[in-house]
Amino acid sequence: MHQFEYTLVQRNLEEVDCYDLLGFYPYKLARSAYLQGGVRLISVQFVGNPYFCYGKNFLLNTKKIVITGGPSTGKTSVILELEKRGCFCIPELVRSLTVAEAAAKNMESIMVNPILSVKDPVEFNNKLLKGRIAQYRSVEKMEEKMVFFDRGIPDVHAYMTCFGQEYTDVFEHPAHNFRYDQVLLMPPWREIYATDAERFESYSTSERIFTALEKTYRNFGYEITLIPKGSVMERTDFILDLVNPK
Repeated sequence: MHQFEYTLVQRNLEEVDCYDLLGFYPYKLARSAYLQGGVRLISVQFVGNPYFCYGKNFLLNTKKIVITGGPSTGKTSVILELEKRGCFCIPELVRSLTVAEAAAKNMESIMVNPILSVKDPVEFNNKLLKGRIAQYRSVEKMEEKMVFFDRGIPDVHAYMTCFGQEYTDVFEHPAHNFRYDQVLLMPPWREIYATDAERFESYSTSERIFTALEKTYRNFGYEITLIPKGSVMERTDFILDLVNPK
């Protein structure tokens, strides 16, 4: 993989990990945001290049934040509260895929995790992976300052690992290529645990999923913030304080 380093023409530099314009490979970039006609921009120059890239402006990417966790951790309630407070949130895909799979099999519901019960688990996970990539790409041209994702691309790999399903290096590439800025993980919470027609895991399995999620995201190079237990309002306040430091 080609490695380039950039430095800013602008002042007040902040060194961060980000991506090239195609979104495929991570580079180290020093960046400074500024406004021009209401659009957030950055200016860059190549380190070692004697010519400054004056006027070379690029759109500053929307901050992408994953909220994930095992079943019945309070994740959905918090995401709904974030939406009520005006935050842009990308919904979970698994439930819609589960309902579609159950309908295709003439079942009222799937009562175990779908990657264990669907006819073709590989096809199901490929659909899920492609869907999460499409969700990621859908925000690239948004003018939102930040977007919350109800689960991220590495969730697919974590669930497959948890349920003993192997995947190739090629299947890992999207998790390396499409990166999030923050990962927030909700721990298991027995007191609020429940199951329904599209939620299939026992509490002990929920604990295993949590472990797999934590390990998988760390293996893909993420730092994880655990969301403490509390009321929906308290947890939402915690998240907003975290992503909007004063």
